[in-house]
Amino acid sequence: MSELLGSIVGGGGAFASRAANADIISAGVTGTILTLTPPDGQRVKLTHLSTDVAVEQSGISVVFGTTTVVSEKILAGGQPRGPLRFSVGTFQAYAAGAPPNGNYPAMTGKINEVLTITKNAGNTAQDIYYGYEYGE
Repeated sequence: MSELLGSIVGGGGAFASRAANADIISAGVTGTILTLTPPDGQRVKLTHLSTDVAVEQSGISVVFGTTTVVSEKILAGGQPRGPLRFSVGTFQAYAAGAPPNGNYPAMTGKINEVLTITKNAGNTAQDIYYGYEYGE
């Protein structure tokens, strides 16, 4: 018998925001560079993750619980395109012929699932900007 899609992806339906915040991960860190634990019974929605427009940061992973959603890719602020570059959030205008196909509007975990952002090896060389919401 097939499972309901809502039971696989962790809830379905609209996301109702209960709190929102944004901050900066300063350059010079490695390993686990951000951990967001939602309040009990809520989910984390990653609404923004990028660098400045002119720089990139390699080796960035996005993990919800034990599921790696993005594995050691290049976080890009200016040109998140192709198979290796990505960003999360509302993307600004881009040059003709360079669509930001590696840009994702948001990423949302399951209820009570922790969001972890990691840097694979070496320190980050760039500031990383992020935004998130907790909700149901």
